Amino acid sequence: MRRKKIAIRLLIFCYIITFLVGGSISAMSYYTYQTGMTRTYQVYIKGLLNYAVMGCDVDEIEKAIKNEKENKEYKKFKKRLDDLKETQHVEYIYAVVPLNDSDKDNMKYVVAAETETEKNNDEPTPLGKLSGTEYTPDVVKYYHDNFYGSGDVTYFSNYTEFGFMYTGMIPIKNSKGKPICVLAIDISMNELKDTLAKFLHIIVIGGLVLTDVFIAVIYGWLIKKIINPLTYIEIAASDFLKKSKEESIPENIEYVRPQIYSSDEFEALNEQVDSLANGMKNYMVLYNNEINKKVQTEEIITQTYDIQKRIVPKIFVSYPEVPAIDIYSACFGKKQYAKVFMDYFVIDDDHLGMSLMDFSEEGIATTMYMLVAKSIIKTHASLKKDPAQIFEILFTQLFEGVDTKLSLQSILAIIEISTGNMQMVDIGYTKPILRNVNGEVKELDIKVYEPFKKGNSVKYENYNLCLKETEKLFMVSPGIIKKKDENNEIFGTERVIESIKKEGTKNVYDIITNSRKSFERFVNDEIDMYDLVMVGMEYKGK
Repeated sequence: MRRKKIAIRLLIFCYIITFLVGGSISAMSYYTYQTGMTRTYQVYIKGLLNYAVMGCDVDEIEKAIKNEKENKEYKKFKKRLDDLKETQHVEYIYAVVPLNDSDKDNMKYVVAAETETEKNNDEPTPLGKLSGTEYTPDVVKYYHDNFYGSGDVTYFSNYTEFGFMYTGMIPIKNSKGKPICVLAIDISMNELKDTLAKFLHIIVIGGLVLTDVFIAVIYGWLIKKIINPLTYIEIAASDFLKKSKEESIPENIEYVRPQIYSSDEFEALNEQVDSLANGMKNYMVLYNNEINKKVQTEEIITQTYDIQKRIVPKIFVSYPEVPAIDIYSACFGKKQYAKVFMDYFVIDDDHLGMSLMDFSEEGIATTMYMLVAKSIIKTHASLKKDPAQIFEILFTQLFEGVDTKLSLQSILAIIEISTGNMQMVDIGYTKPILRNVNGEVKELDIKVYEPFKKGNSVKYENYNLCLKETEKLFMVSPGIIKKKDENNEIFGTERVIESIKKEGTKNVYDIITNSRKSFERFVNDEIDMYDLVMVGMEYKGK
């Protein structure tokens, strides 16, 4: 009898230890799963928000909000949101303007996405409708803080009449950096909540029936069955989001699905994230393929023109966070296909990059090359490579594996903001024009390499220039220099220099604006869309 008592005591002791260890591990597993899922949903929501606002003409949408009247850009924006709600795993997609912190009419609706079923069965939410008592003041505060915040995506969870919701939102800002509304996505967390409850129940019940033998290996089991799968899914989702931002060709975006075959909720979660990622990719590919299929129709011309307007903006204004440099540029003309591209970008706190390109042909393929070139240049500039190194990498990769007769004229410059030191390489482009501190206006004595073609192999060298305070640097596309008037006389470099001299010490905005007018008078408005670009930059010093 005594031995049985010891056995019972040991058994009770083992059950107690197992219960305590199982309870502790259950709590840890619950937290890990919930945190990992929340991060996964944040990655998913952030990807959808960034895609939803990509390429939108926010200034036009702002006009629609102020006038409370739908315009073309507003309708295009709403259609994109409708398509996302139809194809993605979300409950609501909407945009609002936070008004005040009162109990009533504290929000104004801008747009609410609808599925085809909702369009047929429900009343639409009109532009400018007030929210009534739908939002409590404490919920409105989240939207208000995001609207006036730093511009990053923010998240909050909330219990509503429809269940447990997780909301991500981002402010949409106009070209002046002023917020016009908040774009938000709601995802139902009811399924996740139920899954977490079931998971916790299974762990607790399992802990009660375990023996002390399993205590030594239970943490290893958790690592293998819970923590690692969630980590793999999170890494894969983050990598997919990164690729979706950097890769301009949707077919090249790949979600690498983790090898998880546990036959439980984690495998189901892995399949769900894989399905969501591939669904987003397929939507982007489908949209891209629709353009390529109709290349001979008026619709494809319109769609391609719309893409080019987004990737080759007509007017750039300088970065407010870089007060040492003032930049203004303009692309202009009448053609629908672009073959000229320009971009400038902040590399880090002390470096600014600027690239201009002029392809020999226009068309859809040229547009794709623009996107690829832009990505390659920005990526390697961020890796601290100089213009000569970047061009060598660009021309190694740009036409790789493609049979093309395209040629490219380009100039790439990187300036050190604190010192005014600039490195640049000119490949077949027009020579930059400098207005120095003495008021002299002249071309730089820079080596101009031959335009790039597939198969070229050239070792480039950087041209070094140190800009002094108030000095201005101007670049114009070859199309401006070579453009002829009705008498077959070319505009030429000298006219560009004279138009800059004429403006004296005016800022680069006025100089570019007036030089453009002078050019348009010369050619009598017979100019080609995006064939022409003018850029002016003034170095203002520290």
